[in-house]
Amino acid sequence: MKEIEATKKIMTHMYFILIEESQREGSFSSLQELHEKLDSRLQKLIKTDNNSSKLKTEILENFMMAVQWMRDKGIILYDSEDANSPLLVIKEKLIKNMAKL
Repeated sequence: MKEIEATKKIMTHMYFILIEESQREGSFSSLQELHEKLDSRLQKLIKTDNNSSKLKTEILENFMMAVQWMRDKGIILYDSEDANSPLLVIKEKLIKNMAKL
């Protein structure tokens, strides 16, 4: 899987997480929480499609690269020097950049 494809998939799943959990108001308590939410969401796909296990692995392997790309684009805001830093998703930029990819 190309890195750009993995980034788009991560962004798409982030969008659905934020829609399904509207109380988040566009935020995650940390990168770890975002990773865990993505992992959980992708795990649900595996239960319905056995071929999704490889896809899940490929997506999660590109997680940090995608996070850095989104940070560079201003889609997410967080303190990269603090592992426990909260993370804010700018939904408008997330949607705009998903459409461009």
